Amino acid sequence: MVQNDIKRVLAYSTVSQLGYMFLACGVGNFTAAMFHVTTHAFFKALLFLGAGAVIHSMHGEQDMRKMGGLRKYLPQTWGVMLIGAAAISGFPFLSGFWSKDAILEADARSPFGNGLVLYGIGLFIAFLTAYYMSRLMMKTFSTDARWTDGQLVPQHHSNEDHAVTGIQGVGSHSAGGEVSLPTTEHGSAGAAEVSHQSAHPGAGASIIASPPSMMIPLYILAVLAIFSGWLAVNGHHFTNFLSPSVATLEVGQLKEANELFSMTAGYVISSIVAIAGLALGYVLYNGRRKTGELSSDASKARNPIYRVLDNRWGFDWLYSLVFIRGGAILSNLLWRVVDIGIIDGIVNTTAGIVGAFSSVLRRIQTGYVRNYALIMLLGVVILLAGLILKYSQLLSL
Repeated sequence: MVQNDIKRVLAYSTVSQLGYMFLACGVGNFTAAMFHVTTHAFFKALLFLGAGAVIHSMHGEQDMRKMGGLRKYLPQTWGVMLIGAAAISGFPFLSGFWSKDAILEADARSPFGNGLVLYGIGLFIAFLTAYYMSRLMMKTFSTDARWTDGQLVPQHHSNEDHAVTGIQGVGSHSAGGEVSLPTTEHGSAGAAEVSHQSAHPGAGASIIASPPSMMIPLYILAVLAIFSGWLAVNGHHFTNFLSPSVATLEVGQLKEANELFSMTAGYVISSIVAIAGLALGYVLYNGRRKTGELSSDASKARNPIYRVLDNRWGFDWLYSLVFIRGGAILSNLLWRVVDIGIIDGIVNTTAGIVGAFSSVLRRIQTGYVRNYALIMLLGVVILLAGLILKYSQLLSL
């Protein structure tokens, strides 16, 4: 809802969609869950690879606050990502529409708990999904550009890099907090997706087009995102395909007694919710095309809800506290007390005792024959003295 890294938005979206699948499993409709796994594979792969194409075109930039206006330069990337965004939002007759509605129907007819409550939760999440995907598309492609062609700075990311967090304005990279808008000397809105070369190469980089090796998979996934939902309708092919695996686990037959409304009514309701979420994102960000932000940085800083969402519900802080700081404390305890104090203590004490005895005993092994002869002589003397002592005792008896 508030993340600015284009990949982070999609990553958290995946978590949300997995939750949707668990919701279906929770009410006993495993086929619906697996069906959503399948359709989600197509449109989420499309969105992730589309985001990769955008990042490639922006020379590694992932912050949507530094994007905008890309529809003009990357119309094909915009087109395929629009299909993916509509599919995951449950837009009518795309793949996500059929798989999400199958889960919503299962919720409404749930034999466990209140089906109406579960159905309402599913609808609410569908609305949020449509909204944040509309937000992503608007901030990336449709609001005014917040970058300057020919002056893009290549960004380099690694696995250790974190997305831009905190409350920072996109204008922070320019003097006075202002952002530069691109010159419009390159092509028209309907022009083909081409590479734009900077007139001043030393000034920075320009938008580059994605090569066919990146775009062809996007076209294929776009087709699958549109039509893969028909696997579950017109014959229930997907259900029949899964029946040997999940038929014995399905408890969906219990839901028939809990029907809230007809399937057609469910399709209409879910369509209205999806379109409303997409429309809300469009209306909000279309009215703020220049900044691409709903409020100022100061307003965000004062908003506790925004801070909670921006900080990912505090999960990063919790993980850091429990696993990083807590793990460090536990590791130090194990290292200092168990490893050094106990294990090393036992080993070092044993070694010290052995070393002390060895330092005494090794004086016997000098390697000199005269010393060994002296020891043998002493042994003989001691033996004779013992025999004499024993003989004297016998004589006294």
